[in-house]
Amino acid sequence: MCWRRALVMTMVAASYCLPAAGQIENAEVLPWMDVNVTWVNPSDEIKRIVDQHDLIAGLPKQPDPRQPLRELFRSASNGLHESWIEVDGADNAAFLENRLHVLGWLDAEVRHHWETKKRGVNLVLDIDGGGRWHISQVNWEVQETGMDVGVLQSRLDSIEGHPFEREWLLTVQDAMVEGAQSRGYATFNATHIHFVADTLGKSSTREVVLGIQCDGWSPSQGSGVVAAGDQGASTRPHPEVRFGQVTWNGEPEGQALRPGGVRKEVWHHLASVRSGLKYNPDALALNYARLSRLRTTGHIQMSSSMRLDTSCLQRLHEVNPCVVMDVNYELKPKPSHDLGLELDMVRNDARYGPRLATTLLHRNPRGWGAENAWEFGFGYVAVSPFATLGSGVALNSAEWTLRWSTSQLGIRPLPLSKFRASTEPYTTFDLGWDREVWPEFTRSQLHVLYDVGFTENPQRNSKFHISPMEVAFVSLSNRSDAFESWLADDLNPRVRARFNNHMTFGSAASWESQWGGELWQGQIEVQAHWAGMMAQRIAEKVGDNAEFDPETGAWLVAPNVPIIQYQRGVLEASALNRSQTSWNHAFHVLFGWANAGRNTPSLPLEQAFFSGGANGVRGWRIRTMGPGNTTFDEVDAGILGVGDVRIDLQYELRHAFNDHWQLAGFTDAGNVWLHGEDNDSAETWNSLSTWGWGAGLGIRQDLEFFILRLDAAIRLHDPTQPEGERWVGTSKLRGALHLGLGLPF
Repeated sequence: MCWRRALVMTMVAASYCLPAAGQIENAEVLPWMDVNVTWVNPSDEIKRIVDQHDLIAGLPKQPDPRQPLRELFRSASNGLHESWIEVDGADNAAFLENRLHVLGWLDAEVRHHWETKKRGVNLVLDIDGGGRWHISQVNWEVQETGMDVGVLQSRLDSIEGHPFEREWLLTVQDAMVEGAQSRGYATFNATHIHFVADTLGKSSTREVVLGIQCDGWSPSQGSGVVAAGDQGASTRPHPEVRFGQVTWNGEPEGQALRPGGVRKEVWHHLASVRSGLKYNPDALALNYARLSRLRTTGHIQMSSSMRLDTSCLQRLHEVNPCVVMDVNYELKPKPSHDLGLELDMVRNDARYGPRLATTLLHRNPRGWGAENAWEFGFGYVAVSPFATLGSGVALNSAEWTLRWSTSQLGIRPLPLSKFRASTEPYTTFDLGWDREVWPEFTRSQLHVLYDVGFTENPQRNSKFHISPMEVAFVSLSNRSDAFESWLADDLNPRVRARFNNHMTFGSAASWESQWGGELWQGQIEVQAHWAGMMAQRIAEKVGDNAEFDPETGAWLVAPNVPIIQYQRGVLEASALNRSQTSWNHAFHVLFGWANAGRNTPSLPLEQAFFSGGANGVRGWRIRTMGPGNTTFDEVDAGILGVGDVRIDLQYELRHAFNDHWQLAGFTDAGNVWLHGEDNDSAETWNSLSTWGWGAGLGIRQDLEFFILRLDAAIRLHDPTQPEGERWVGTSKLRGALHLGLGLPF
C-alpha cells in the first residue's frame, strides 16, 4: 500500500510541476515579439480621440526592439533575456485601463492574453471602452473665498457637457486661478481648488455631477503675510491685493535718474506696474517683456513679495487686512560697446552667395535705450544680370557695404510721453554706401533713410512703417566694352533708361499683420513706394537755375543724373493650416505693380520686378522668364526676366518626417510683364498664355539656426517657348534646381 500511495503522490506532483516547467521552457524559447491592441465595439469618439500607436508607445512594459538579422540566425535557446512573464501583460492592461479612466471612459476594461506565433509570442490587449462620461451639472462652493463665482468663471468656457477628463480639469483649475488673480486676488492659487465627482446612480446615463470647492485664505500658510492675531486663526476671504512699492534696480520709481543706465523717461514709458494699481500677473509679465526688448538689456530679473500694509487699516478703519505686493525690476545692461563678426548667406531675387560683415555696436548712448551700429561687409555673390549678354549664373559679383545706422525708442522729434508703450514706437536713421561689382559694370549707391514705425495691434503683431525720406544716388561705372556696345546697339530707350545714373527723392509706407483662426494662420503685407514727383514739381516751379534733360524733361541734379519718378506697390499674403498631423498646406500670393513717372522712360533696375528664382516660380532660374511671352532670341526685347508687373501664385503640401527633415510638393504659377501702349504685345499681359506654370519637389533640413532648402521643379507651361511647344510633353523637358535658405513663404 505504501508504494501505491507514493506513486499516486508522485503523479499528482507531476501534474502541477510539468505545466510550470512548460511555462519556464516557453519563457526560455519564446521571445516577446510585439503588442497588439483590439477594440471591443469601439465608439466613433474613442476611435477619434484615442490613438492606438500612442497607447502602445506609452506602455510601461515593452518587448525588446526587433532585430531581424539576429532573429534569422538565432537558435531556439538564446531568447532568455527577451522572455515574457505574465505580470508584464497584467501591468500593461492596468496601465491602459487607468489611461482610459483619465480620459473619461470610467467603465473601460482591458483584458490581456498571450498569442503564440511562429517565432515568439504577442501580447494582445482587448479594450472594452464603453461610453464616455460627461459633466452634466456643476455645483460651486466659493463662500469661503469672498469672491463672486463670476470672478472664477471669467476665463472659463462652459463646463457642462464637457467630457470628464482629468487633464482637462487641470486646465479648468489654471483658468480659475488666472481669472481670480487677474482681478487682484493674488493669494488665490491651485491649492485652494478641489474637485469632487459624484457618479452614484449615473451609470445608465454616464453623467457626472462635478462639485468645485474653493477654500479661503490662510495667511499663515505659505503667503508670507501674517496679521496680528492670525496665528492659528481660521481661513478668511481672499483680499484684493494692490501693488505696493515698485522699485527699479532697488530705487523707488520716478526718483532714480538712470536705473540700470536707462533714463527714467524710458522706464515710465514702458512701465505697466505702478504703485497703487490692482495686482495683475499679466501686467508683471508685460512689464518684463517690454524691458527685455530694449536693445540695451542684457538680463532682467523680477522679484516680488507680499506684505501687510498696516497704514491702510489705520487710514480706512477696515477689519480685513490690506495686502500689497512689492515689486522690483533689476535691469543688467549689455556692454556699452561690442564688436561682432557675422557670416551670412545672401539670397534674394537678384543675388546669391556668402557675405561676411563686421559690426561695431554702441548701445544705450545717453541712456535712451538706443543702439548705434557701424557695419563693414563683403559678399561674393552670384548674379545673372542679362540673358541677352549670355552671362550665366556663377560666383561672379562682389558686394561691399559701409553703413551707419541708429535705432531709437519713440518717434523723433515727438516726446516719448506722447505714445502708449503698447504701440512700441521706433525711429531708424540709416546712412550707407553699397558697391556691387557685376561682370558688366560696377554699381555704387549712396542712401539716406529716415524710417518710423509703431504697432497697431499687439495681438496680431500688426505694424505700420513710414519712411518720410528715402534718398539714394546710383552710379554705374567701369562699364565693359560689351555692355557699352549692347546699349549702343539697342534702339529701345526703355532699356537704356534702366541703366542711367540717377537720383531718388522718395517716401514709403507699409503695413503688415498676422492673422489666424482655429484652422489657419498667416500673414499679409502691403507696401507702397513713391519718388520724384514733388522734387520735379518744385524744380519746375522755383528752380530758376535748374537744368532739365532735353529728351525727357527730368530735373538734372548733376550732369547726366536725372531725378527718377515712379510709383510702386506690393501686396503679399500667405496662409498655413494648423494641422495636428505631420501634413500641412501652405499658400502664397504676391502681386506687384510699378509705374514710371512722366519724366522717366522706365523704372531703374532696382525698382523693377524679377521672375523665377528660389522664392518665385521655381521652374525657372532667376530672370529667365518674361516679360510675358518674350523669348531668348528677341534681341529688341527689354531685359529678360525684368518687368513692371509681377504675379506669383504658390501652393505647397509639406510633410514633416521629424523635427529636422521635411518634404514638400509644390506648384507655382506667374510671370512678370510690362504695361503701357508703347510696349510690344508679347511683353504685356494679354492672355493666360503669358503665364508660366511649374511643379516640383523640395526637401528641407532644419539646422535650428536656419533652414536649408533644395527645390527641383519642371515647367508645365513655358511662355518663353514658341506656340505649340509650351506645354509639357510638346518639347523637351525643362526645369530648374534651387538651393535656398529658409522657407519660400
